[in-house]
Amino acid sequence: MKHDLADLSRRLGNHAKEICQKYLSNGRQNGNYWIVGSIRNEPGRSTYVTLFDHPNGARAGHWKDAASGEHGDLIDLIYISLNTPHFEEVIREALQFIDGSNKPFNDAKNIQKPNNSASDNTEKARKLFALSSPIRDTLAETYLKSRGIDGFQAIPALRFHPACYYRDAETGNSQKLPAMIAAVSDHHGMITAVHRTWLDPLTGKKASITDPKKSLGEITRHAVHFDPPGSILAIGEGNETMLSFKTAMPGIPTASATSAQHLNSYVFHPEVKTVILVQDNDPTGETTTLRVAERALSHGISPFILQPDRADLNDDLVAMGHEQLHQSITQKLQAQGFFATRY
Repeated sequence: MKHDLADLSRRLGNHAKEICQKYLSNGRQNGNYWIVGSIRNEPGRSTYVTLFDHPNGARAGHWKDAASGEHGDLIDLIYISLNTPHFEEVIREALQFIDGSNKPFNDAKNIQKPNNSASDNTEKARKLFALSSPIRDTLAETYLKSRGIDGFQAIPALRFHPACYYRDAETGNSQKLPAMIAAVSDHHGMITAVHRTWLDPLTGKKASITDPKKSLGEITRHAVHFDPPGSILAIGEGNETMLSFKTAMPGIPTASATSAQHLNSYVFHPEVKTVILVQDNDPTGETTTLRVAERALSHGISPFILQPDRADLNDDLVAMGHEQLHQSITQKLQAQGFFATRY
């Protein structure tokens, strides 16, 4: 028996709240939406799942992460939650929600993995990056220098677009603004997504809009890689944070996850033997860093946690300057047994 994925998604919509209660237990209902931090059940409020069909055309079960730009339906939600390479298991779980059945895998295998918008968004991301220009002498350079960051002009993963499309998720209003474009890539250097930071066209500072930072494309498991892979990697949440690290410690390969949840899902390159986890000074940052450290250990990677003195490492850079930050980072790492002899 073959199943129509569109029909299956529609039927799952009748069980949207039940599915959210099971897989997104850190969220709660707010009117017609289930609100949670991410589709991976992180606490917060950036992801919303439509619980009932709405006259405006919103279909029950459709979800969107306003922070990352990810979106999909309940089939995608179940697929991500189960974290399985076998799509037939996703279909079997979906069918159980609908009628409590336990369909054999032979039936479930007749359903192919859905062709959602992920691949389309990846292509859009690659086109946007290709249409962007080098960062030198642009508003993006002005923005980073205003944050105390330097040494970024030759980083291939960073570019600038003078008129990047922005749509407000709450109002639906759209406009074009200058933006810093960062390429999210896999370990082969293939671009899978872009991270956009919209800028004020007059000042070069972060634009005063609802969501000045958004991702487009497939960011799970990947990161913005500022350097080629090596045996040592420094990684944390946010481009500004990790560019601050790179400003102070330019010889250490550095990468940036676009959010805490995507730092948690990042897959280490096989060459990595030592990882420096740059933590944000908040409960989410601490929890995420500890999780990633435990995962690194389980893969034979030695983790070192770098905690800033202020809210994040960029705040430290602005307050201390790059030379003093270099000394602070070196002392903290040496206190944990990390000896980078070139420093």
